Amino acid sequence: MGIKKISSNELAKMRTALSNQRTYLAYTRTGFAVVAIAAKFKSNIVIAVGMLLIAVGVYQYYTIATDIENNKISLPNKEIPLTFTLAGIMAVYYYFAK
Repeated sequence: MGIKKISSNELAKMRTALSNQRTYLAYTRTGFAVVAIAAKFKSNIVIAVGMLLIAVGVYQYYTIATDIENNKISLPNKEIPLTFTLAGIMAVYYYFAK
């Protein structure tokens, strides 16, 4: 029962995978918070924005996870955080514009 040595490359992949999971959970948490707030104020459009945020977070997570498994080096989509920012601003604008 010896200790299995892990290469620095494998450790880097593990760190990247864990970072990807943290980002996914943050996006999902944000989406659910938007949905919960929208449900309280009965705003269907803002609920749709929250669901969109969750779907985009899931898409990004699986895209990056697949790239990690296939040893592809790629940067995450820069559009994803921009999507979250714009969707949040639209939701707030829609709520206060009523």
